[in-house]
Amino acid sequence: MKISNLRLARLAVALLLTAVAITTASSQTRRQSTPLEKKSTSTSDAAREAFKSDEIRCRGYGRPGGSAFVFFTVNSRASTTGETIVTYEIAFTPGMRAAGARGEGLQPGDCAYVDRPISESGPYPIRFETVANAQLKQALHGSAVDRSATAAERYPDTQTIPEYLKDPNHYWSFLGISQSGNVFVAGGHKFWKPGVVVLQPADSINNTRRPRIPPQ
Repeated sequence: MKISNLRLARLAVALLLTAVAITTASSQTRRQSTPLEKKSTSTSDAAREAFKSDEIRCRGYGRPGGSAFVFFTVNSRASTTGETIVTYEIAFTPGMRAAGARGEGLQPGDCAYVDRPISESGPYPIRFETVANAQLKQALHGSAVDRSATAAERYPDTQTIPEYLKDPNHYWSFLGISQSGNVFVAGGHKFWKPGVVVLQPADSINNTRRPRIPPQ
């Protein structure tokens, strides 16, 4: 009986040690996996943040009576080529949706990032640089000056861009967007075409909206 009891006691101790070892190993596995899971999630969020668009697109706006985008001249300077470079601002209405790859998220007078809307808290002006008169040489030499509604596609300046954006089927793209105080600053800009754009009936109603004018 004494030998049997001793064996039973040893067996109980062995089973207890085995259970403790299994519990400890499981706990260590859980502790090791948690940081990896968090790291993976963090990396995913950082990747999404890094690939956010820095391009804002604006859709033209205009209706009888002269209502259109509002532009402001901030300052100007002479370039090395003798042209006048103007720092310009455009006031806009933030779109409710992302502009979209085909501009489908924009109503007339709206501006938005390609992949997301602009926050309702602003800012609302976009600041960019352009020449005062891209056809100055033509005018000085008596050559024909392009005064068509699409002249901005060939000669973007302070005269042609506002005219171009009076058409709700025209779009302008502002690139390399950063934020400075209460304005967006564009590193570059150009006209943009989504392909075939059709003005929908709802757009005609929204075309009565006026772009937000920033405080002076």
